[in-house]
Amino acid sequence: MSDPGKSAKKSLKEALAIVRGEEIPKSETVMKDGVIVEVRNNGERVFSLREAFKTARVLSVNAYDSPAQFLKTYREIVGQTQETMARLYGTDVSTYRNWEQGHRSPNSAVRQLMALSVFEPAAFFRMAKAERELVLA
Repeated sequence: MSDPGKSAKKSLKEALAIVRGEEIPKSETVMKDGVIVEVRNNGERVFSLREAFKTARVLSVNAYDSPAQFLKTYREIVGQTQETMARLYGTDVSTYRNWEQGHRSPNSAVRQLMALSVFEPAAFFRMAKAERELVLA
């Protein structure tokens, strides 16, 4: 989570820079298929999904007291919103929020998808919802 005081201080510095006619820091967010993959400030990478995966690989769904705790921790590690994670897990955001808050528990299939998101993150984050839908004839 971000520190509100730090954020306010940064905003004030940027405001002073504008008043002085200085160049303000440029922030870029790189997204692919609705997923944040990189954030840069003045060309310096401050977040990389690839780097976050390295941390996430040490996670285990079973290492947490509940799927809710795992979901929230993992989402924070990979820097995604609840909306994005809901889309990636193929559900609506209210269902995802209920999982993350512990009001409901994802079924075993979703828990397997959680494991895929940790151990095969490149595949998990690459797949769009439409590509994951399986139609049986």
